[in-house]
Amino acid sequence: MSRPYRRLDEWVRSLSRPRYGVLAGTLSAVTMLLVGALLRESMVVEAVALGVSTAVFYVWVAPDDES
Repeated sequence: MSRPYRRLDEWVRSLSRPRYGVLAGTLSAVTMLLVGALLRESMVVEAVALGVSTAVFYVWVAPDDES
C-alpha cells in the first residue's frame, strides 16, 4: 500500500501550482456533487463555486511551496 501512495504523492508534489490548484478544485467540486447526489439535492452552483474558490486559493497560497 505504501508504494502506490508514494508514487501518487510524488506525482502530486511534482505538479505546478496552477495544475495543483485545478486538481484540488476539481476534486472538491466532484466530491460536493457526489454528496449532493447522495442527499438528492441539486448542489451544482455550490459545487462550481467551491471548485473555483479552492482552485484560486491553492494557486494563490501554494500551501506546499517550500520557497
